[in-house]
Amino acid sequence: MSTTTGGQSTGSGPQYPISSTCRMNASRKLLAVKPQQEVTLHTGEVVVVKTVQKLGKDTVYGVRFVRPHVRGPQVWDVVLKPDEITLSGKRLGIDLQVTVEDDARSALAQLQISTQFSALGNSKLGRAVTGVLNAIQAGSQGILDFLPQSWYTHAAHAGVAGANLDNIASQFLRGVDQAGLTQVLNQDNFTWVDLCKNGREINAVKEEGNKGIYLRFYFNDKNDKALTYVGATNNFSRRWKQHEDCLRDKNDHSNHYRKARPRNDRHSIVLCRLDDLKDHGTDATLRHIFEQLALMLLQSYDPAVLAMKDRPEETSVDDNNPMVSIMNVIDDKTTAEAFDETAKQAAMKSQWVGGCYRSSFKGVGLNWASPLSDQLNYEKTIWVKQQQHIDGLGLATTYRRGSPFRVTQQQDGNQLLLFRMSNGGRTMGCTAGPTKDGVPPAGTMVQVVWEVAPEGVIHPYSYARLPAVGAFEDWKRAMSLAIRLEWKDLESGSWQYYYCQRTNVLELERLDAPHKNRHGALIGYMIATGVLRFLERRVLPGNPRADDYVFGLARVKEAKYDFYKQTLTFSADLPASTQLWNNNRRSLNDIVNDMKARGLMNVNVPFGQQTGMVAGRAPGQGGQKRLKCDTCYLSPTQPRPECKKYEQPGFKNCIRCQELYGRPCSWTSNSLIDENGDNDSKARYAALIYQPMMSSSIGGMEDPNIQIWSPLA
Repeated sequence: MSTTTGGQSTGSGPQYPISSTCRMNASRKLLAVKPQQEVTLHTGEVVVVKTVQKLGKDTVYGVRFVRPHVRGPQVWDVVLKPDEITLSGKRLGIDLQVTVEDDARSALAQLQISTQFSALGNSKLGRAVTGVLNAIQAGSQGILDFLPQSWYTHAAHAGVAGANLDNIASQFLRGVDQAGLTQVLNQDNFTWVDLCKNGREINAVKEEGNKGIYLRFYFNDKNDKALTYVGATNNFSRRWKQHEDCLRDKNDHSNHYRKARPRNDRHSIVLCRLDDLKDHGTDATLRHIFEQLALMLLQSYDPAVLAMKDRPEETSVDDNNPMVSIMNVIDDKTTAEAFDETAKQAAMKSQWVGGCYRSSFKGVGLNWASPLSDQLNYEKTIWVKQQQHIDGLGLATTYRRGSPFRVTQQQDGNQLLLFRMSNGGRTMGCTAGPTKDGVPPAGTMVQVVWEVAPEGVIHPYSYARLPAVGAFEDWKRAMSLAIRLEWKDLESGSWQYYYCQRTNVLELERLDAPHKNRHGALIGYMIATGVLRFLERRVLPGNPRADDYVFGLARVKEAKYDFYKQTLTFSADLPASTQLWNNNRRSLNDIVNDMKARGLMNVNVPFGQQTGMVAGRAPGQGGQKRLKCDTCYLSPTQPRPECKKYEQPGFKNCIRCQELYGRPCSWTSNSLIDENGDNDSKARYAALIYQPMMSSSIGGMEDPNIQIWSPLA
């Protein structure tokens, strides 16, 4: 007898398990079921109903589900109890029902259910849902290129739990059907009143504990144009109560409640039931997708957010931080514009008229922010690009985060997370010990500023702290980047800054073959170049390598100060750069010539040839002998590393120079590479050894909001 493990049948004998819970009552008459022909559903699953085994008068039946399109063929088997009429296959993202009383009815039931779901997908609403999802997928490479990896993975490819366009659409359509609104939404001239009449009402009692997408209407009478709001919640009744409380709170001046209060009546209904979704992980991302999908289908953006200027009178601005407030306003506007335009394009292709945009609906949108804003962290913000004079750098380029980042305590309690950004499985962050003098405490809101030094200039507070000579064409660019955090000290009221620098400089990606030969690709270098591409909206040629850090493309607006008008203006979102990024490996000759030009001696000579050279003097003048190459000899790590030959054919380097830096060894007189020597000697030292951590990375500064509004020097 076989057993089932993790949904897979194992062992010999029958293909399905026999369980005592599946035995039929011997007194009950049940016709034998012969193996049925396979039935393929529109979602791609294949269903087979079979007689598994007879034990005397007992007959056990099985249902086999085959999923050929999810990371290779997947099969899982379910035992169907003969005393039950139907089986619900929710694990597949479909509600499949199979009757097993006899051959004809079993096959007929399968075909009927399959046809029902196909018809739903081919309905007006079904075509519109699929059209919007396709538009989001296409938009992720264009107008919606600011979307995070987790967002369009679900809408474009096989994601976690096999999520893809088809079963995302099916799950949404099923939720709408459970809410009782499928028929209404497929009518040509439905109104908001039709939705209220047919939908499941939400109040303090009804729909308690259920979750999904809801609609909220504000109106004076049923002939009025109702304000229409789309929302998502984990508890319909609780969210209904929150809305009611905010309406009564006259101090709540948010756009939603300020506009809703003058209306005499309101009504809330369920639009889409999502009871099976969890509140975290992949399901949380899906909920945001469904909410955005509903908003786009019903076109419920507030017309004001689509038509507003940068500083609309009706938009409140936080006087304590006007820069952040303005950036949030611009973020709401540009995000809404992008999604609304995407919805219009999808509607044209699927011939979906929409909700608020159809004349019969009699509704006006009330949504201001996009659901996307709740789901994103660093990706949602706009980065403000400026040219600013920075001491020691000259005219540098800065990218200021449009909204602040909250300092949080790490789980181990020993570190503070000062800033973090991640995308596509790649993460970079800044942490510091909670007792370090000058570091902002947990809960502090910090401003994040990336500083990019002019072409060819190394930033003194470089994030990556690399040596001047590296193995890749964009090595020096990585050294131009620094990250500065700014915050207001709560005790003194003064503004402070802190430069985050990488602590573990000599760290490589741990890669499996065939990627192990990426010598010199230090993680700090990979992160710095990834951030630069993110900010400059540039892409890598071809497919990224296994150790490339790809953060997507930032949403960037350039800020320019008009000296005559004394105004600061922001550009539209900067387009993606057409200039490809060159991160190719430098040739050996190029690196050798670079090292020689810096005054380093005996570069790339056979390993061991110079191990007897004189330390401290020119060769032949006597003195103590040195047995290590320049890099190993100068290494600030204690104890200093051994200097052993890299044992691969064709290489003359030591292991450290080859694997960590991807460059040849050099053997220079000690007096010429002294860290404390003359400027030439210091430059040779800096060519080989990573930058020291800057102890003066914490300091005081002017109020950044005053600084940001002042004329550029």
